Amino acid sequence: MRSKEDVTLAASLRHAPVRTGLVAVVPVVLGIVQLLNGLFTNLSVLVGVAFAAMMIASAVVFTRHHLAQLRLEVLETRVHTQSAD
Repeated sequence: MRSKEDVTLAASLRHAPVRTGLVAVVPVVLGIVQLLNGLFTNLSVLVGVAFAAMMIASAVVFTRHHLAQLRLEVLETRVHTQSAD
């Protein structure tokens, strides 16, 4: 269940753009480039598709982990702010 203050990918991009780019964008780009490389160099299409699928799956896992870390940081900040009052 999502709340109004839930961390989103856009919030993650604002908070840590380099890290978010590394975990969300780079694996997808590598998968696409490897797929194109396989098509242009007569490599088996199955190898390119398998690599691209694994890179996209890893990007999903890495991004979910990154968002969970950011969500935890937000919750800790909120708790420390409330306890200081």
